[in-house]
Amino acid sequence: LKKLEAESSIVGEVRGLGLMIAIELVKDLKSKEPATAYAKMVRKYCHQRGVIVTVGGHHNNVARLLPPLVITEEYLVKGIDILTGVIKDIEAGKLG
Repeated sequence: LKKLEAESSIVGEVRGLGLMIAIELVKDLKSKEPATAYAKMVRKYCHQRGVIVTVGGHHNNVARLLPPLVITEEYLVKGIDILTGVIKDIEAGKLG
């Protein structure tokens, strides 16, 4: 997900420890203005594609991943691919 952070114009920061990961969504990388709408879209479209993402943070602009500790690598990679795809689709204006 650090690769996604480096490449994305709406991911302000990826942080976390172990499998507990937070992805801060922003309107602009320079100002780091919180993007609440993007976070809600990530939650909605990830759910539609089979991945549960929660939203939180002070500004409700942080997508949080809390997979079970017993998740298989196959499911983990599939979930990350779905999440990454949703974020890229939001960036490209394909979802809304």
